This record gives sequence, C-alpha cells and structure tokens, in this order.
Amino acid sequence: MARNPISLLMVLLGLGLCSLYSVAQEEPAIDLRDVQRRLRDVRSYLRQEVLNRTSSPLSPHGLVAEVGKDPELLRAWVEQNIAFEPYLGAVRGVEGTLAAGAGNDWDRALLLGTLCGAAGQRFRYLPVERSEAEIDAIMAALGTVPEELHTPDETPFEVDEVLARFGVDAASQRAELLAARANRQRVLDEAFDAAALELPALEAALQASTEPRHDFEAWQQHLRAALGTRVLVRLEAAPEAPLALGPDEALPDAERLAATKAVLYPPPGQRSELRIRVVLTATGADAPEQPTVLLERSFKPEELISDPLRLEVVPTRGRVTGAPQEWSPDEFYHTIAGFETFRVVLRHGNRQYKSRLEFDKAGRSFVFKSGPAAAQLGGGLGGMNLGGALTGDEQGATPQDIQLEALTLELEWKLPGQELVRRERLIYGRLRQDVSPVFVTDILVAPGPIREEVAAWLKLEAVEGIAGLYDRLANAHKDPMRYVNNAAVVKMMPELLHDWQRLRRGLLADYLSGQPELGLLSGPLILQKCKWAVPHAEERTIGRRDVLDVVYDGTLCYPRTAEATEAAFRANLFLGIGSTVLESLLVRDTAPWMGTVRGAHARFEAARAAGHSATLAAPEGLAGLPALSAWGIARNETGRAQVFPQAEGAGDWWSVDLRTGSTIGRGSGGEGQSMTEYIDIHQWQLQTITCFKGFVMANLAPGTVSEGSDPVQDWILCTLGFSATTPTSTYANLDGGQAAGRWAGMFSIVWSLIGVAQQYQEFE
Repeated sequence: MARNPISLLMVLLGLGLCSLYSVAQEEPAIDLRDVQRRLRDVRSYLRQEVLNRTSSPLSPHGLVAEVGKDPELLRAWVEQNIAFEPYLGAVRGVEGTLAAGAGNDWDRALLLGTLCGAAGQRFRYLPVERSEAEIDAIMAALGTVPEELHTPDETPFEVDEVLARFGVDAASQRAELLAARANRQRVLDEAFDAAALELPALEAALQASTEPRHDFEAWQQHLRAALGTRVLVRLEAAPEAPLALGPDEALPDAERLAATKAVLYPPPGQRSELRIRVVLTATGADAPEQPTVLLERSFKPEELISDPLRLEVVPTRGRVTGAPQEWSPDEFYHTIAGFETFRVVLRHGNRQYKSRLEFDKAGRSFVFKSGPAAAQLGGGLGGMNLGGALTGDEQGATPQDIQLEALTLELEWKLPGQELVRRERLIYGRLRQDVSPVFVTDILVAPGPIREEVAAWLKLEAVEGIAGLYDRLANAHKDPMRYVNNAAVVKMMPELLHDWQRLRRGLLADYLSGQPELGLLSGPLILQKCKWAVPHAEERTIGRRDVLDVVYDGTLCYPRTAEATEAAFRANLFLGIGSTVLESLLVRDTAPWMGTVRGAHARFEAARAAGHSATLAAPEGLAGLPALSAWGIARNETGRAQVFPQAEGAGDWWSVDLRTGSTIGRGSGGEGQSMTEYIDIHQWQLQTITCFKGFVMANLAPGTVSEGSDPVQDWILCTLGFSATTPTSTYANLDGGQAAGRWAGMFSIVWSLIGVAQQYQEFE
C-alpha cells in the first residue's frame, strides 16, 4: 500500500475516473446517471479523506491533529521537519514555510507559534539578538562540506490495491509513470546540456567587466546579516521556559531573555509585502499630468500560494453582429480588433478586484458604468452591445490631444533587509501596438520553493473542483442555467508555472550533486504566464501570444569555502541559463502545435552560428537596440549587466548580477523571452459556440448571474482561450447539450487527473 494516504487517494481519483473513460469507449450508449453516481462516490471519498482541514500539507490544524497538542511535541516536529535556511525577516509566513519545508528564524518561529495557537496556547515571540560567538558557530556549520548529499527516495509506492479496485491495469499505469519520469529527465538533460554549451561564451563576454564580484568575505557578511536574530516562542502558560529551535545548541542567557520585549508579530521592517499595480500613462496637451493608477492591491506573499493571482484586461464596449458561431474569420477579426474600451480585473482565489476606471485605446480614462443588456435576437445578437457598459452611453466631451503612451503592470516586492524589488511589464502602448489590450496573466508568487507534494495537492484541489463542475453540468440540457457563472466554484492552479519551479529544482539538484562545496539559498520567486490577443491585419485573423516570464528569482548558490567562490559565481550563471532554457522547453512540450517558441538562448545560438560573439553592453547602452528592449532595460535592469548575442541590433540579452552571477534571459519589454505565437481562429470559433451559449443565457434570464459576475467579460476571455474557469490549460466543451460534448469535456478532466496521479507517484 501507499506510504502516504494523500498519494493513495490522488491515484484513487485520477485512475478511478480513467475506468469511466474505458467504459464509455466500449459502450456508445452512455448512462450519464451512472457516470455521475460513480464520479460522486470518488469525489465524496476524496473530500472526506484528503481535501479536508486536517490532512492538507498547508494546514496547521491538521498538523496539531496528527502530532498532538503538547507544545514540546510541536517544537520537535518543526525542528525535525522544517529545515533551517538563513535569510532576513519574515518572508514565507506559515503557509510558505510549510510549502518549502524550510525557513529561517522568524518563519520557523511563526509556524511554531501558529501550531501552539491551534493547540489552544496563548503565546508571544521573543526576538533575541545573537552574540558573535553564536553566529560564528552557525557559520561554521554552514561552511561544512557535507560528506554526502541527500537524494530523494525514488522508490515508487504500491498502488495495486487501488488500481484493482477501479479496474485499471497496474502494469500499464507503471509504464506511464516510467515514461513520465523519462520525459522529465529528458527535459532536464536538454536544459543542462544547453547551459553547459552557453556558459563559456557568457563567461568570455563578462571578462570585459570591471565591476567587483562577491569575494568570500562578501558572501560571509551576507550570511551573517541573516543570522543576527533568533526567535523563540514564549507560552503564557510557561513563560520561564520559551520554546527554542535550532540551529543554536542552547538557549540565550537569562539576562538577554529578560531584556527582550515579547511581540505578537514581526516588526514592520521584518515583514514581506507584494504590491501589484496597473498604470495608464498618456501624453498630449489634454493628458493628465500624472499617470493614472487603474488598480492597486497589496498582499502578504504567503496568501498567494493556495490562491494565486490572475490579472485580466477585458473589453467593456463593443458591438457584435450576428451569431458568433457563424462568424467568418474576417468578422471574428473585426470584432475582436474593434474593441476600444477596457477594464482591469485582478482575481485572487475566489475574490476579484475590478478597476473603478475603464480606459480606451486613445488613452482616456473614465468612471466605469454598467447598464442592462438590450437583447435583440433577430439572426443572433445583432445590435447588442458588449461589456459592462452595455447601454452604449456616451462618456461626454472627450479631449482631442491625448495619446495612450503605456499600459504597464508594476510588481513591487518589499523584502526585509533588501532594496525594493521593482519590475515593470508593458502590456500595451506606443511601443507595443502589435497586440490588442486584451490580456491575461497568471502570476505565481512563491516566497520560497514549493515542495512537489504541495504543488500536487494544489493541483488536485483545482482538478477536483472542476470535476465537480462537470458533475453539476452533466444534465445541462435539462437545466441550461447551470452553465452560467460557474467560475466561482473552480479553483485556479497555474500548472505550467509550478512545473517550471519543479523542473528548476531538479536542475539545481543535478548541478549541486557534483558541487558539494556549494550551498543553496532558496529565495523568493515571481513567475508569470502572459497571454495577449494579437490581431493579424493582413490575414484578418486573431492569434495569441504566450510568454513565460521569470519576473524575479532570488535563489542563489553560495560558497561554503573560500576556494569555492568562483565556482559559486559560475554556478549562478549556469543555473540562470538552464532556467531560461526550461522556459522554452516547457512551452514547447506543453503544446508543440502552437507555433514557434523563441527564447534568449535560441537567439544566442543563432548569433553564434552566424559568426557573432556575445557582447557585454557598455554603460551607455548598445547601438541599434530596439526601442521596446531599451524600455525594458531602463525600468528593470538597474544594477545589472546586459550581455547581447551580437554587437548591434540585438533585442534579447542575458541579465547578470555581476556580484553573484545570478542570471536570467530577457527580451522584448524585459519579460522572459520564451514565447510562442500562433493563429487558431478555427478552434476559437468552435469555442465561441460554447462561450456564446453562456452569454445568451446570462442576458436572456435576468437574475441568473450572481453578484460580481460579468458574463460579457467571461465570454470574451473564453472566446480568446483565456477562460478563467479552468484550473489548468484544459477547456470544457459543454456545447449544445449533446452527450458527446459533455463527455469530451469530462474526459479532458480525467486525463488531467491521471497526470496528477503520475506526479504524485513520482515524488513519493
């Protein structure tokens, strides 16, 4: 049997539903009632045994139920299961520390305090300054080269009993598991080899730099700063014996304990905060003097692990002629390209925040107005306006001398003891007019690494939710209103972004297995997957551009000994190149049919083949630099060097921190350059039928849409393949009330579940 009940039940759901697929293949006449009954049985078992408060890997209450309420037992659990990592301040929080399986003094203490609170204890934190001798002792341990590196247990757990229960052949499933592992290793090998080939060229280009690199003393100071304060947990029931965690071997002396003020929370300077902002900048005599902030929100990073962010720029005004399923490619092009006004929506789990203002392509902004839909059903939806402002009201006198300069996404991360991390991305504007403002990005904010068990749990939760959606909609032909507004019941999970993080951890493990003199500082990460609607005027079609973008990556290798200082710099160069290659490989392997995948590494390969050498940019910049690349460098590259594939006219670069060697591939507006562009207008027209159905239902049946839902925005996003209702890249085909359509959608979820089960087996 499985060693982990969560793993067992992952297989139960994923493989159990697979049996439904095989039955359907053999029996053309589908008994939907039987399918629903069996699906509900599996989901009921899953919710009771797995997706509950006590068994979640991120649940403090679940840990207390498992470990017990004794504070000493809880302290011992944290000591044994949550590794110590040196960094400043409270960055990961409770969920982030559980997700990483590691934390620093503050984060481990926050977890221990929360566990004690869940066990019914009242407590405070005691932040005690370490002595130089105590810091020296920890530094000595960090500098010790381990005799052998820990490697994950690759022994697969036994699932024969579960497989037999649902009629699935165990041998076939094991073959699938081995194939998945082999594919993962192939991707890692490809990224590893590409980085090894690129590294000498990058090193040669950096020889022209005169900027000082981190010497061993600089690394030592960096680590010592992170060790200045240890944090104890003082229980109200036993104030004389505070709970202490390692790496210290003893409690502070009584004098320091007595002089330390107990606190309920980390001080403001020791907390982490992420701020997201969308800003509209216009030029001209009638433009506002200052940029207009359309939307702004702040979050604790730990809030974004279970509930990731999705930012959408959606149209609010437009005109549809005829039924969408009857559109020609030319009509589809003119409709989507013709949208003029837009609004920003930020989704955080089941919560959503909408901009009070909308804006148009001219750069004007005005207060958003909503109105009733005036449906005219003559050969479709002729004459019906689209968007929140369905009445088509005029906005009054409009300035003439105003132009939209830039619509930008700004991300700011306040990290304790560090300069503010600030990154900007150009969504639309004067320098990016080849796309529509219609835009969606899923944002993964990870204050630390996310263990594979946690990522698989989050995926299971999302897929289970959408499986429930299919259960509810299996009889949509009897009650079409069930189609409307189902986004709220589905949890998003940016699967591709978690896959990148997972593979990057594999790349780190492969590299560091041969470099025991190097240590690893697992830093915070911002990763996003962006999608633009791209009008193609010549072909009169609408395409989509996808970009996988590593916005910020704080993970670093450090030297354990002075002799390893140069090796640490090279390791960070190598891992940055490999991580960039992983972006391209993931996009390519996820959907090889989509089109051409481009990346910084590919541009450097092509330049070398053409006889060019990598070039370090001078302080004044590079000749012939594209305007959009110059925009990205000016806003995102402060304190970093840029290495280009050739001396003139290049738009892609390696962004390098010359102190540490931290590297990432960049291009265009500064985003990750692993992108693909493709045209799938005919597929979208098929999707339009499904999306159109939901739109009609919402507007023909007043009162069927719950508060906060905008069926028009949902329809546009669904039509463009930006559907907010799907937790992964799988789309639900619920068109027309036909059994085949419902089953096609359900089977797409079954295959997602099988993938979850394979992933769980792999790390177990």
